[in-house]
Amino acid sequence: MERVKGKRVESASSALFRFISENQGLNVQEISENFGWTMNKTNRMLNVLERKKWIVKRIFPATQQTSVVKTEKRARFLSNKFTKLMAWKGRLEAREKELFGKCVSAQMEGDSIKATMYANQCAELRKIIRLVGGAAETLSKLSLPGE
Repeated sequence: MERVKGKRVESASSALFRFISENQGLNVQEISENFGWTMNKTNRMLNVLERKKWIVKRIFPATQQTSVVKTEKRARFLSNKFTKLMAWKGRLEAREKELFGKCVSAQMEGDSIKATMYANQCAELRKIIRLVGGAAETLSKLSLPGE
């Protein structure tokens, strides 16, 4: 505190500390509006108080509800993608069965070239199906954490 013409004048840092002590949980904008300071000056003063270990600044999300809404939105999005991925996997499996049937038919007819071609396509589809299955498993863990 400083003395000006016999009166005590509170320093800016002391006034800020007192204000924060009485009004905990304010953000920088609210503090700067109260003191009539710029955001930059308020941040500098808060940093001074923090360095002196008079206060501890904590940064929290602006609102908790928006994160919940975003989580629900994200879960719906992931669930939708999981459903589409499973549908695609079903179509791939159906196509693989169809090609396997053609492979067997070609082999029974004695056309080994066509049978080999269908067998190679089946093998490639099985690789893709395994890959899609792994992605679906990972996506299901992300979209359904409780299950």
